[in-house]
Amino acid sequence: MQAHAAGWDTLHLFGVLPTLGAIRGDFCGMLIPPPLDVHEVTAEWTKIGRATAY
Repeated sequence: MQAHAAGWDTLHLFGVLPTLGAIRGDFCGMLIPPPLDVHEVTAEWTKIGRATAY
């Protein structure tokens, strides 16, 4: 809900490239596949674990 309120859509959060699936992290949404805690969400970035995804 926090990500949606910050302007993130389902494609950017959960999207997966149809031809490769989740095999490449750079072709996946931000929440696929990291099993890490999301600490903070803004309109520009999300803190996942110790990393920041833009």
